[in-house]
Amino acid sequence: MEVVRRNVPPKLKQDFPSLAVVVDDFQLPVLEIPYLSEFVQQEFLKPDYDRGDPADVQTYDRLGGVLFLHLESDSEKIVYHTHLVCNLHCLPECHLPPPAVYCLSRKWA
Repeated sequence: MEVVRRNVPPKLKQDFPSLAVVVDDFQLPVLEIPYLSEFVQQEFLKPDYDRGDPADVQTYDRLGGVLFLHLESDSEKIVYHTHLVCNLHCLPECHLPPPAVYCLSRKWA
């Protein structure tokens, strides 16, 4: 989440839905982290940031959510595993639209 916090908020608009996508590096599948949703929700509420760095702005107010993506493949197919965490505390204009939440939260076979 530190990488998301440092790189994503400066690129976001204040009046538009937004989503950060995190793709794991295959060394530690992000989706296997226990309590992932709870951790991300806590980060949305109280981001860990460097109070001594004036350029480090603590904000997720323009981030509608984070989609975690893990890919598995074999010789015949690629399987996408996803986990969506919506930011319930973002600006109303930045919330993800319900159809997007529905589609991104579905389990695809």
